[in-house]
Amino acid sequence: MRIDRLKTNNWLAQTLFTKLVLILVAVALPVAANVPAVTYLATFDNSEWKLESSVFACSLSQEIPSYGKGVFYRRAGEKMVFFLQTPYNQMRKGQASLVIEPPSWRPGNPARHMGYVDVVSGDRPFEVEPERASTMLASLNKGYVPMFTRKSWYEPTEPSVRVGLSAFDFDPIYRDFLGCVSHLLPVNFDQIKRSVVFYNSGGLFPDEKYYQLLDYIVMYVKADPAISNIIIDGHTDDIGRRFKNRELSRERAEHITNYFIKAGLAEELITTRYHGERYPVVRNLGKDGRSRNRRVTIRLERDEPFRPSNLEFF
Repeated sequence: MRIDRLKTNNWLAQTLFTKLVLILVAVALPVAANVPAVTYLATFDNSEWKLESSVFACSLSQEIPSYGKGVFYRRAGEKMVFFLQTPYNQMRKGQASLVIEPPSWRPGNPARHMGYVDVVSGDRPFEVEPERASTMLASLNKGYVPMFTRKSWYEPTEPSVRVGLSAFDFDPIYRDFLGCVSHLLPVNFDQIKRSVVFYNSGGLFPDEKYYQLLDYIVMYVKADPAISNIIIDGHTDDIGRRFKNRELSRERAEHITNYFIKAGLAEELITTRYHGERYPVVRNLGKDGRSRNRRVTIRLERDEPFRPSNLEFF
């Protein structure tokens, strides 16, 4: 009987101790949850959106007081992204939550959680991909506040860091940004600086689908005064005599050259060369290998010291 009584007393003691621990945790949790976050967000008085535009890129940005700058960026030929720039990132590496919060004048509206973004070190701690960046932009136009939240790196016990965008006075600049986007070139420099047009065996003219690429090159060169040279090189596979292949590569290269000149590009910008079968990119083995060697390459050279817009090089 005494042994049973001791066991009962031990069980009661352990139960009371467990309940006490649970009560202490339950009391402590609200305190930790209610620790205020440090929020960086432009107010009505200092909210200002800035648009930088060209046919090469569009940038819509807002200064975030005491933190940095949020940027919506759309380069020609690419989709829009959003990124944060800051000289002193206070967010710990990991993942920050993205929440679309209702404005203060819509207190009853629910917030929308948009998942997480990877936070890295450096002056551009995170970037948001096109789909969610577009949602952020549309939400701002409705008065909502995109907010990023992450623990600080400098002290684990410190409050979370919240960095957001203000929607004050957003509508006029939003319309201007959409206007800029509608006038972007279809391609950017990186997409066309090394272009290749392929040919059928013995063919003089490329497939019809390649003429759109040629037209894009013409459009870009006309818009970018920093282009200093267009180098066109004609090539063939190894089928046939060398002299005939050299002539075929010349005709292919000159056809592209003449197409550019008729489209309005200055002849002095263009350097035309032809090489026959001398410089294959792969061995002339089989149908696939030869098809890759029947080509005209188009290379754009640019005077790098002169840039028509720094926007294109974000």
